[in-house]
Amino acid sequence: MEHASNSPACPHSSTVWVSRLRLYFVHSYYARPEDSDVIAAEADYPEPFAAVVWRDNLTACQFHPEKSQRVGLAMYTNFVAA
Repeated sequence: MEHASNSPACPHSSTVWVSRLRLYFVHSYYARPEDSDVIAAEADYPEPFAAVVWRDNLTACQFHPEKSQRVGLAMYTNFVAA
């Protein structure tokens, strides 16, 4: 885990564009995976960090799907359907 203390605002609380999707983040820390192959999506605030990690049947996200409106609801729908 890395502390986001070098961010313009810490804790970081805002929406950020990730892979053309607008997602809601609230955090003071973020994961820095040792294996970069597990990073499924990155956010850039103010430097890149892992927004979603994925390996085998495990998926984790740094953002709040429940506060990310349509994108978050679609994520929940897809997760339940899988």
